[in-house]
Amino acid sequence: MGMPCKFSHLPLNHEPPQAGQHEGSAASDNVLNHDDSPVRSPNIQLRLAGVIVHFGPGAEVQDVQFPALETLMTGRIRGKTPATKIQIRTVCCSWFNASKFAYLHYKSRTWANSAAKRFEKKFRGRQVQTKVIPPPARHGSIKSIWSVKLGNLPADTNEGQLLEILKNLRPEKMIFGKPTSHTTEEEAIYSVKQLLSQSGLNSEAFDTIQTPSGSKTRAFIRFKTFSDVQLALDLSGTLQPKLDSKLYVDQMATVKIPVLEEMYTVLGFKIQKLQEEKLDGAQISVHDGQRHKPVCIRIYGQKAKAVAKVKAEVEELLKGDLLLHDDGTILWDDSFATPAGFAYIRSLSQPGKLFVYRDVLRRQLRLYGSNDLVQLARQALFTYLKVRLQCLQCIPLDGDLWQKAVQGGFRRVTGRFGKEKAKLDITQTPRLLIIQGSAKDAQAAREMIEAVREDHDDGHLDDRSTECPACLSMAENPIELSCGHCYCRDCFKDQCQAAALPILCYGDDSECRKPVPLQELQEILSHKQYEALLTRSLQNHVQSHPNTLRYCPTPDCPTIFRLTDEAIALPCDQCLMSICTKCCTASHEGFTCGATEEEKCEQYMETNNIKKCSNCRTPVAKTVGCHHIECVCGKHLCWLCLATFDTDPECYGHLHKVHGRISDEHAHLDDGHPHIEVPDDNLDDEDDNPDDEDDDLQDVLFAAFIRRG
Repeated sequence: MGMPCKFSHLPLNHEPPQAGQHEGSAASDNVLNHDDSPVRSPNIQLRLAGVIVHFGPGAEVQDVQFPALETLMTGRIRGKTPATKIQIRTVCCSWFNASKFAYLHYKSRTWANSAAKRFEKKFRGRQVQTKVIPPPARHGSIKSIWSVKLGNLPADTNEGQLLEILKNLRPEKMIFGKPTSHTTEEEAIYSVKQLLSQSGLNSEAFDTIQTPSGSKTRAFIRFKTFSDVQLALDLSGTLQPKLDSKLYVDQMATVKIPVLEEMYTVLGFKIQKLQEEKLDGAQISVHDGQRHKPVCIRIYGQKAKAVAKVKAEVEELLKGDLLLHDDGTILWDDSFATPAGFAYIRSLSQPGKLFVYRDVLRRQLRLYGSNDLVQLARQALFTYLKVRLQCLQCIPLDGDLWQKAVQGGFRRVTGRFGKEKAKLDITQTPRLLIIQGSAKDAQAAREMIEAVREDHDDGHLDDRSTECPACLSMAENPIELSCGHCYCRDCFKDQCQAAALPILCYGDDSECRKPVPLQELQEILSHKQYEALLTRSLQNHVQSHPNTLRYCPTPDCPTIFRLTDEAIALPCDQCLMSICTKCCTASHEGFTCGATEEEKCEQYMETNNIKKCSNCRTPVAKTVGCHHIECVCGKHLCWLCLATFDTDPECYGHLHKVHGRISDEHAHLDDGHPHIEVPDDNLDDEDDNPDDEDDDLQDVLFAAFIRRG
C-alpha cells in the first residue's frame, strides 16, 4: 500500500499477451523501461495493474485494454472452459542446514539448568534445542555429572563461541558431536541453483529465508512455465549428496508485501500474532533487510485461498486509520506534499508507537498506533489545517481584475508578499489569486491590483515570450513548450501535480489550451513525477467511468477490470481473489449475482437433486431405493410429488395408484427403506481441495436447515 507503481511502456504496435501469458511476466520482449531510451511517439501505452492503458497528449487516458479478461472471453467463444483459478508458478524448496550437537558437563543440576537457560535466545540465527540430562542411576562414579545437550548448533560452532554465551558457567567438560554436513549455507544455495540449471529449469526469481528455528533453509523459486514447476516437484524427496540432506519441494502460493520500516515497528507485534496462528497452513515470514529499507513480509502456503485470506488480514492491518473529515470524506491539504508539511507530519510520529504515513499519490494520510495516540495525532492535524486555512485567502480575478493582474498587478503583489505567499491558480474559472496571510493582507493585495491603470503596464514586458503564464513573471529556470510558451520549471511541475487533466498550456492569457505532448512531459518531469502524473490520470479515468471500470474489491488492491453483462470469474494476480466482473464482488460460480443464502440453497438443492419435506421443510436427498421416504419428523413422503402420509402402507398405495410404480430401480424393492441423507458439513470429507466451493455451499445449506429447526 502506498508504494509507487512500476511502469513498463509498450510501443504502439504491441499485441496483447496471448493465452497463458501473465501480466508483468517476461513473456513480452519488446517492453521498454524508463531507464531505456525515451519513447518518441506522440502517444504511449502503459501496462499497469493488469491492463494496458493508452495515453495521449496531456497525459489523458484514451483507451484501456483488458488482456486477461479478453483471454477468458475468447476461451468462452471457442467453447473452452477457461481456468478461473490462479495458476501458481512458485515452489518452495527446503533442506536441512548443516548442524551438530554438543554436551556440557556440570557437577550440579543448578548449574546445568542455568546453562540451559543461557541458550533460550537464538544463537547465531539458530534456536538451540536444549535438554538437561540427569546422571544415570548407576554410573559407578562418586561424582554426579549433569549434562546439557545442545542441538541444532551451526556446524562450525566451536568451544570459544559457546563460552561467550555461558560466561561464568564454564562446564567441567565440553564434547562436540560430528556435524551432519560440512557444506556451508552459501554452498548449499549454490548447489540447489546448479541442480535446477542442470535439470533444464528456468527460474525468474530465487529468494531464500531461514525457518524460525534456523534448522532449514527455504528457497522460494518462481519459474517461467508450469512444466518447469512440475519438473521441480519431481525432485522432491531426492537425496542430494552436496547438501547431505533430502530436498523437499512443494508448490506454493506466495505473496510479498513491502512495508516501511517505521510502519512495521508499530505493527510488528500484530503481524507476529498472525505468524503464530498459521491459518489453514498459510505462514508468514518477515525479512527486516537493511536499515531505512522496506521490510519484506512474505505470505506463503500450499492453499491459495488460505494465502489470500492471510494476505487480506495483513493488508487490513496495513490500512491503518485513514484521516477523514467528520462527514467521512478524505481529509487532505496540498501543504502535506510540501517539505514543510512533511516535516510537521514526521514530528507527530513516535518510533515504535505512532506512525503517520503520507501517501502523496492517493492524496491521503494514514495513522498507525494505539487508539489514544491516533486520536491525539488526528486532533493535531485538524488544528494544523485550521490554522493554515485561516491564513489562506482566495481572491477571484473576475472582470477586469485579471487584465490588471496581467498588466503588472500580480508582480506588485509578489514584490510585497513574495512568490511563496502569493500564487495564481489559472486552471480555475474564474482564476484565483491565493494569498497566504490575513484578511487584511488579502485586501491589500486586491487594492494593489485595482490600482493598476488599464493603459499602464507598470514595467510589463513588451515581449511576453519569456513570461510564465502561471506566475505572470519572467520565467525562472525556464522551459519552452512546443507551442512556444515559456514556464518557470517549478510552476509547470506544480501544475502537473494539481491541475485538472489533460495537462494544457495556459499561455496567451489562457487562450492557448493546447495539450502538452507526452514526450515533453517525460523530458521535463522527473521519473517519479511522470509516473505520479500517469497514475493520477488513470485513477481519474477509472473514477469517472463507474459504470464500466472498477478496482478489485480487495482493499487497496490496484487491479482494474471492466464490468461485463455476463458474470465472468476473473482471477486477480495481485491479491489472489477471483472477481465477478458483473457485480464486482468475489466470484460466486454456480450462483446468480446478488443471490441470497436462501437462493443459493435453492440452487444447490436443485443442482444436486435435494428436496424438502412438505411437513417440516427439512432438506433430504435420495441416492437409491424406492420412492418412499421416511423423514426425520416421522412423516412418510412420496419422492415424486412430495405428498405426505402417516404410515408406510398409505405411501406405497399412493405410489401404485398415482404414479404406477414404487421405484425406478426394482432391485431395491425388497429393501423398502432407501438410504436418506441430510446434507451437513461432512458431505465431502475426502476432498481437501481448497479451490472446491462445495464445502461452502454445504455450510449454507446446513445453516438453512438449522434455522428451520
